[in-house]
Amino acid sequence: MNNLLSLNINKKLQWRMIEDINWNYLAKNYGGNVNGKNVTAYDKVKDYCLDNFTINETILVYNFIVEKREELKEFILKYQEKIKCYLSDDILWDLCSHIIGLGESMYDLVKTDPTIIKNISPYVVENFEYGFTAAIYEFHLSNDDDETNSDIER
Repeated sequence: MNNLLSLNINKKLQWRMIEDINWNYLAKNYGGNVNGKNVTAYDKVKDYCLDNFTINETILVYNFIVEKREELKEFILKYQEKIKCYLSDDILWDLCSHIIGLGESMYDLVKTDPTIIKNISPYVVENFEYGFTAAIYEFHLSNDDDETNSDIER
């Protein structure tokens, strides 16, 4: 059986792995020129994944993020009319990904009170998920899918 399929990470651990990235800090502090190079918040997510996760962990957390983004997107679409917050598909994707990057408590808060979206949407930074796809690409480039460095027991 493929190691990726047999690796079991529970949802609480996946949320903790997301929260350890500290997207709130990254989104506020990156997105401009750093030492002559444009560094985005998602560049820092990529770096975090490469430094702290294996390729399998990165893929599993990425898949979890996509699953949660889709759930949140459907939830927000149901409430768009009620909260008078209309978003394009692209902004909706960025918003959902941003909320997930902020962690489980923010995700739960939005699911409890969708009106909070109006307060969050002006601060959305593109795009928490991009760091994961960039990390997966770099892992594949380096052919580094060695599971021996796993920190999965956190």
